[in-house]
Amino acid sequence: MATGNITGLEGKMSMTAELPPVQQKTADELVAEMKKMPLFMTSMDDMDEDNDMLEAIKALVYEGTRAEVADNFRVQGNDCVKTRQWREARDSYTKALAALKGPQQAPPADAEIVEIDEEAEEKQERTLEEACYANRALCNLEMKNYGSCNRDCAAALRMNPRNVKAWFRAASACLALDKVPEALDACQGGLKFDSANSAMQSLLARVEKRQAHIAGLEKTRRDREQRAAKEEATLRLALRQRNIIARRTANPPDMEDAAMKLTDPLDANSTLSFPMILLYPLHAQSDFVKACGEEETIAQHLEYILPTPWDESREYSLHSVECYMETIHGGLIKAGKKVSILKLLESGKVEVVDGLRAEERTLRCILSLTRNACTNWITESWILAAHKSGQWKLHTVYSRSEEQAKTFGSKHDCHNAYTSLDSFFADGGMHAVYIASPNSLHYEQAKQALKAKKHVILEKPATSTPEELDDLFRIAKQEGVFLIEAFRHIQEANYKLLHKLVNDEKRLGPIYGASLTYASYSSRYNNVLAGEVPNIFNLDFSGGSLVDIGVYPVTFAIALFGKPKSQTYVPFICRTGVDGGGVIVLRYENFGVQINHSKSYTSAAVCEVYGEKGTIMVNGTTDIRSVTHWDPVGKKTEELAGRCETVEKPNVNMVEEAVEFARIVSEGDREAAGKLEGISRVVIKVTSDLRRQNGILYPADKR
Repeated sequence: MATGNITGLEGKMSMTAELPPVQQKTADELVAEMKKMPLFMTSMDDMDEDNDMLEAIKALVYEGTRAEVADNFRVQGNDCVKTRQWREARDSYTKALAALKGPQQAPPADAEIVEIDEEAEEKQERTLEEACYANRALCNLEMKNYGSCNRDCAAALRMNPRNVKAWFRAASACLALDKVPEALDACQGGLKFDSANSAMQSLLARVEKRQAHIAGLEKTRRDREQRAAKEEATLRLALRQRNIIARRTANPPDMEDAAMKLTDPLDANSTLSFPMILLYPLHAQSDFVKACGEEETIAQHLEYILPTPWDESREYSLHSVECYMETIHGGLIKAGKKVSILKLLESGKVEVVDGLRAEERTLRCILSLTRNACTNWITESWILAAHKSGQWKLHTVYSRSEEQAKTFGSKHDCHNAYTSLDSFFADGGMHAVYIASPNSLHYEQAKQALKAKKHVILEKPATSTPEELDDLFRIAKQEGVFLIEAFRHIQEANYKLLHKLVNDEKRLGPIYGASLTYASYSSRYNNVLAGEVPNIFNLDFSGGSLVDIGVYPVTFAIALFGKPKSQTYVPFICRTGVDGGGVIVLRYENFGVQINHSKSYTSAAVCEVYGEKGTIMVNGTTDIRSVTHWDPVGKKTEELAGRCETVEKPNVNMVEEAVEFARIVSEGDREAAGKLEGISRVVIKVTSDLRRQNGILYPADKR
């Protein structure tokens, strides 16, 4: 029976043993699962919030008395220190300190009650707290948290002033912070309790070495400051003895190692030298001389400086320049080129700038071309332009100096020279005269030429008053010759293009206004500042900025827009009585034109004409190279300027007017001459009114 039952079971079961089915896993998955087991964890990143085994172990850490819990964390910290895991060690010591300061955990209800010696427990806690502070100080020291290190050391030393390790670590942190006195105190504090401690003795030696080094640096600094103070006092004494005035400005220049100094810095009687800046205002250039001895002259330095590389025309030479120096009142005084620098400075009229400090002081010298070097540049430009046009030939030259007339003429292959105007105008081979003399002489010289039946090209301003110009046009018509005022800029091709654009309804539409600028610092203004009265700034010669360069933008506007309804002028008046520049407003029917001009400062502002449909920008009132149209709808600009005649500086472009004036004369074009005459009449009336509004009166105004 039993056998039969056994046989029945064997029929239903396999005769081989098999494992239960399991899920296949990769090696990486197995490693990941093992890392979740505390025994195999390699980092804290492997922790799992739902890891029951880990939570159980963590709970064990916080079981026991405060001392037991803290000691557990301390041991963990010590283990981390051995492997130089400073951050983890610091965190363990921090947890230990937190456990010591936290409340005592209540035991479970079923726990066995054990009596604790509270006094012994408190002593153990203090020992642990001191050790944790000292050990955490080590971690902070290694992590270069020197402030935290010092605070931990202080906490440990408050508990036990004999803790030599805390003294050592505090001294190390202070030394790292370069707090040498504090480091020295910490070393001495530790050695007081363990005088044989070799590590502390070595640290003390390092601190003392650093202390000696700092003391040496401080002594060097004091010595340097004392010597600098003595040198400065000696320099001040030298300046007082020589009656030299020195001043400091708000923004002294950086002159690197150049300085005003004595050859012997501690001897006021030794030779004094200055840095010197040579300024060329006419060309916005400068030269810098690092040292000029007080017995040297400006000429000695100009000999090797001039000519300068940028002076392609070789205008500047030792004999063609005048020198000026700044005065204490802000003006200029002429400086003799062969006078010693000491003689120039000891007068008390000039000063040395910049600075209260020696290294910031410098001597400034302004170089200006002499009158002879500056004369005839406009005439030179006209002759070059006339020859280039192919329509004119220089036949005769007039000058009050026969030598100068011959020199100028021979330069242009002309050998007819006169010193008498009567003889000059009587020359039958001459058909036209170009006059570029001082403004006040234009009227009489032009009148004599017209009566001699010579065509006259008269440099602007044509005359001093409207009455004089009226008389000249009357004589020209009477004698059957042409009188043309030489407004070169309105003959330029790009100006004529601008004239068309201003009247183009599609590009500009209604005109809303214009802003015109012509401001260029004149080398002659240096003479004014020096107390002189050059012709162009002289009332007797009908001078001033308005009639010299202000007339360009005034003519620019009148040729574009016609005669204004009214005009006003706000000038600034030079000490010579003429205007040095100012702001003009020309009023038209529905808009105004603002004009800024000057011969005593420079502006790089462009000229603009404003319309409802766009704005036209021009680089200047003369020598127009750029005519740009701004479309406010399309938000784009378009350059419209054509070719511009170019000439070598300092000459100016006069080719186009030379061609046009030759055409008018040769063709007898009275209509074209009449248009130019109309512009000249309006310009002289406007400029004369602007002058008279401000009391700028010429001798011709009183006749």
